[in-house]
Amino acid sequence: MVAALLALSLSYNPTILVFTSDWCPHCQTVKNYAVTLPYDVKIIDYDTNSHLVRRYSISQVPTVIILENNRVVFRCHTVNSLERYLNAKAKMAILESETP
Repeated sequence: MVAALLALSLSYNPTILVFTSDWCPHCQTVKNYAVTLPYDVKIIDYDTNSHLVRRYSISQVPTVIILENNRVVFRCHTVNSLERYLNAKAKMAILESETP
């Protein structure tokens, strides 16, 4: 599925916001995964960016938000959920590219 994600990255350019905190035990896992993605990933510290926390209504960390054209299209809290969403987007892109 990595090849599909890389193919998708040529036509799919979301911004991925990852809200984390130093005191959060699961944040490092999400952060480590997110930075490997071929997209515009921004790691945002929950404790020092209260304006963004309010803007995106963040109530827990980790929280991952995917923006497309500056609109929130997906929100999750785990690597598994993020991976499932991106895999589904990759499959859709592949199917669309195969359609004449």
